[in-house]
Amino acid sequence: MAEQVKTPRIIHSKYPYGAGLDVHNQYITACVAARRGHEVEKLVVQEFQRSPEGLDTMCRFLGKYLIGIIVMEATTQTPFVYDALVKYTGWGGIKPELRVIHPSLIKKYTGELHEDAHDALDLATLGLAGLAKGSYVPQEKMRELRILTRELRFIDRDCTRLKNRIKRVLTTWGLPLQEFDLSSGYATDFMKAMLHAKGDFGATLDSILQGTFKTPASTKRAITAREPTYKAFRSIKIPLSILTALESYMLDLSFNSAIESRIEKEIESLVEQDPLIHHLVTRISKVIGLSEASASSLVAETGNVARFSNRKQFLKYVGCAPAQYISGEVSRPGHLSKRANKFARYAFTQAGRIVTHSINDDSTIKEYARKQLNAHLNNKKLVYANVGIKVARVVYALMAKGIEYDPKHEQYAKMKSPRPENTFVMQDWREPSVQAAKPKPFVLKTIHNKTKHLIKYIEKNLEGSTEPWLNYLADLFGQLQKRDGKKHSKKTADSTATREKMTS
Repeated sequence: MAEQVKTPRIIHSKYPYGAGLDVHNQYITACVAARRGHEVEKLVVQEFQRSPEGLDTMCRFLGKYLIGIIVMEATTQTPFVYDALVKYTGWGGIKPELRVIHPSLIKKYTGELHEDAHDALDLATLGLAGLAKGSYVPQEKMRELRILTRELRFIDRDCTRLKNRIKRVLTTWGLPLQEFDLSSGYATDFMKAMLHAKGDFGATLDSILQGTFKTPASTKRAITAREPTYKAFRSIKIPLSILTALESYMLDLSFNSAIESRIEKEIESLVEQDPLIHHLVTRISKVIGLSEASASSLVAETGNVARFSNRKQFLKYVGCAPAQYISGEVSRPGHLSKRANKFARYAFTQAGRIVTHSINDDSTIKEYARKQLNAHLNNKKLVYANVGIKVARVVYALMAKGIEYDPKHEQYAKMKSPRPENTFVMQDWREPSVQAAKPKPFVLKTIHNKTKHLIKYIEKNLEGSTEPWLNYLADLFGQLQKRDGKKHSKKTADSTATREKMTS
């Protein structure tokens, strides 16, 4: 007896149904709509609490309808709602397709109605019209990695603000110190020595140079090298009231630095737990300008690079492609697109800055950075952006092709090779060197064979012309005819001599 094969159950509905979810911090507005012809009709709108019980109630509510697509905006609360919809198993005959879109697709302008129910209906309309282009939603480990790398970016931003505040206070009280980088160890030790010396700059220098204030040997060497520049500020003393602000900033900076190191350890531990992520992060971190933390951030933000059909889409997503300026019939590339992943764009911009200033090893990217720096010496931001785009291209090649990073890749492939002898270069007729330039013989033959009828037509219209370029064409065609006549007579003579030898 033949085994029976179960055919999937196909459910036909008269009208396609869709739903839009407007997610907020405390509640979710769900709107179910149906497309009837060219119109979208709102069926029902209901609000649910954003809690486990509320999400379960919302899923059971949506499961009553044969919904084909559910659309929601990409916010910080979206992943948890997305997980609840994915895990729900009580759908009817149709399991809806989930789409998370960029908020700019339903951007509201001045005077437009901005209500939760109306926004949910707009989301459902986009889904039913097929205009809801889904965004990337990371899953499980990748989501944890993304959250950690983004928190690391926020902490790093706070540290930068604190460093700028410390420099502002020092400059205000007469200490515009050059090459004073608070990211380095010697600058942090110097600030601690200044707090210990009650704001006396001269006493701070003496305590470090004479060894009364214990600091590492590297700090003493750094201050010794800068002492000729700093000795002009020996008489400056910062008031005690200002030292209180500096001390609080230094405590906050050390606390944020401790949090940053702790998050980096968590990121390293999370990356090692997944072999695929670990292999990808290790490969990308070998690119100059990228650390393991920035490589982890790029992997978490981009996900599977196979979802990009080509390199251009990848560069647009990470903010390394110019926006297209279109006005009437004018279309030209503009500045880098702002509608991109800002975390990935920051990683590549920082990589461009690091390659330009902090790396001296020879590589293709470093050589490109030198050329950009020479070409745009007064526009450092443009240099960082261009070098970051170069790094982004390399990263895409590593992720898409699965190859290992070679610092000198394409170094020999892009070397200028000598021009082949059989290359014909067209010159401008206005140049004086044109009269002396003679095309190669084989080029004359090629032109004559391929444009024989065109030459005959143009020769009839060149007689008596006063245009210089037409006279130049006439001379060229004359050379063609003379050469062909000589070659034809030579061939005839050779063939005649050959026949005479054979007959004799």
